[in-house]
Amino acid sequence: MKCPACQRSVPAESLFCMFCGRALPAADPGGPASGGVLTDPTIDLELVPVPEGSFRMGNIWEDGGLDEKPVHLVRVAAFHLARFPVTQAQWQAVMGTNPAASSGEVFIGADKPVVNVSWDDAGEFIKRLNGISGECYRLPSEAEWEYAARSGGKDQKWAGTSEEKLLPDYAWYSANSNGRLQPVGQKEPNGLGLYDLSGNIWEWCQDLWHPNYEGAPPDSAPWLNDVSGSGAGRRRVLRGGSWNFNALNARTTYRDWNNSDYRFFVIGLRLAR
Repeated sequence: MKCPACQRSVPAESLFCMFCGRALPAADPGGPASGGVLTDPTIDLELVPVPEGSFRMGNIWEDGGLDEKPVHLVRVAAFHLARFPVTQAQWQAVMGTNPAASSGEVFIGADKPVVNVSWDDAGEFIKRLNGISGECYRLPSEAEWEYAARSGGKDQKWAGTSEEKLLPDYAWYSANSNGRLQPVGQKEPNGLGLYDLSGNIWEWCQDLWHPNYEGAPPDSAPWLNDVSGSGAGRRRVLRGGSWNFNALNARTTYRDWNNSDYRFFVIGLRLAR
């Protein structure tokens, strides 16, 4: 492979360029992965392989908040991530209810993402789904989410592109959503074939919230230690932006949080395995 900074050839397994010292991007998505696309007829679920690799997590463009720093190198193990956010039809098949309905008819749609889902609700859904399917689904870690959104750790500001003028092709956000939740899979996918990682809904991650990346894990495991001792253990990470937030919030490195019991009409989830 070639270092993108100095264009010199370096061994494919290298994490840093031996010539200029720059951290190298993750392996190409065509490289070693966790197998092919997986399907689960239990809830008509499709999961895309995300290859192993390493990437510089955080805002490498120097235009984000302090919570997106410091940029740090993370090794990511291969895993699978759902092609789409969990839909209302999938949620209802497992839980027997549709929490999106409480926000009004305009939010209801079998192929729209489920919303009004807390982190705690997501955990109960996953527990029941695992019991029915015999699989081991979970929420992605924050590192896994960002790595996948950036098409396998590429330098992508949004999921699929770094050009804001192209963002309407990839995401539903305040500029083009017509003020409402949209069905999944209507925009272009990112480089891994994943949809709606930027915009449409905020997605829960496993991790506890931390105000910056000081002391963050060097691998893709969820960051679960509460370093504040102030009750912040209830705060969980949200990623991706939504249909009523702007392009800034839809960036792949943008971070937000809320309490684990918080429900809102812009919050849902995506499954990992």
